[in-house]
Amino acid sequence: MRIILLCALFLATLGTILYQVKTGIDIREDRLAALESDIRKTKREIAVLEAEWAYLSRPERVMELSDRLLGMRPIARDRVLPIDAIPMRLIPQFKDRAVGPGQMKPAAGDSIAPELNLFREISGSGATQP
Repeated sequence: MRIILLCALFLATLGTILYQVKTGIDIREDRLAALESDIRKTKREIAVLEAEWAYLSRPERVMELSDRLLGMRPIARDRVLPIDAIPMRLIPQFKDRAVGPGQMKPAAGDSIAPELNLFREISGSGATQP
């Protein structure tokens, strides 16, 4: 008799858990369907907005608006210069200061370069001791 009651109690517990899992899944499926519907609606709205943007940004419409509202006109051909008319920047000529691999000779008038020895300063061998 006890075994039957324990089995009935166990089956009732399992049935309750199964029902809760099923209702939880149903709620999540409804939420998923609502989200997919929102995504489809948003995609349709984006497509409509892109079509409206393409219609509003037509070149002939923009030209008409710029003429009518801003008084702007296209640039005349006599105002456009050829590329040869633009002065080019001069490229400076550098003298090669490389003596060998990893070595540089000081430039004329470069008084700091001979005195600067970074390896001695980093190692601390050239530092004065107190």
